[in-house]
Amino acid sequence: AKRDGRNCFKIFESNMKQQVEEALDLETKLRRSSERKDFFLHYQPKMRVSDGKIMGVEALLRWKPDGDMVSPVVFIPLAEETGLIQTIGEWVIEEACRQLSVWQQRYHLPEDFSASVNLSVKQLNDDSVIHILERQLEEHKLSASLLEVEITETVVMEKTDQNLKVLCDIHNLGISIALDDFGTGYSSMSYLTQLPLNVLKIDRSFVNDMETVQGAAIVKAVVALAKGLSLKVVAEGVETKEQLERLKELSCDYVQGFYYSKPLANDILENRFSKDFGRRDK
Repeated sequence: AKRDGRNCFKIFESNMKQQVEEALDLETKLRRSSERKDFFLHYQPKMRVSDGKIMGVEALLRWKPDGDMVSPVVFIPLAEETGLIQTIGEWVIEEACRQLSVWQQRYHLPEDFSASVNLSVKQLNDDSVIHILERQLEEHKLSASLLEVEITETVVMEKTDQNLKVLCDIHNLGISIALDDFGTGYSSMSYLTQLPLNVLKIDRSFVNDMETVQGAAIVKAVVALAKGLSLKVVAEGVETKEQLERLKELSCDYVQGFYYSKPLANDILENRFSKDFGRRDK
């Protein structure tokens, strides 16, 4: 009744009890996993459009309690609602930096290679994320240019002086900042000149709609806007050769999507690295 605007009533149904019990059970499991750091990362390659080479990866959080994979669409909002996102987010940064350090020692990574991690609004509301990033870079002896953080338009829509300060501090560390899901929110484009951005990511919904005149026009406009602001452009959700060719015509810099690769477990990704970059110990 509250969700539907208050001042109304709802008749109790048995499935409501089941939904509440399932939600409580999931929250209990998430709290337990948060304490144990019982998560893992998959990595989706970012491909350079000009030559199809891997130039980076996006670290994507995965959770498999009791052997069953739970979608991030389900557990990430729950983690944010319960405040667990802070602990989980810190683990993601630590694990991504640890893995970056291994890759840096093991492979001849390209000069502009980077791994990106996603930051939530709640993480940006806390200055501690700066110290976490700084500490992990120092501990793993990583150049800040190897790391990228991704924020969504939600951060912009809820933009406060605190969020802007934290983003500027992250940028000052030398870490790149990417704006994800661009164009899907309702915020003004004026923030693009206010935020310390390096990368603009075109949402998959626009890429999927490129076969229409309107869809192609939107992608073309976003690419032109990014180029005008000296930002790199990444198109998400690329699944066909036709989409890739169209993005190449529009001078898009990088792409992600099933056309090249789904998110990969580390062992599979390292097989790709061995072929594309070569190992340092050979």
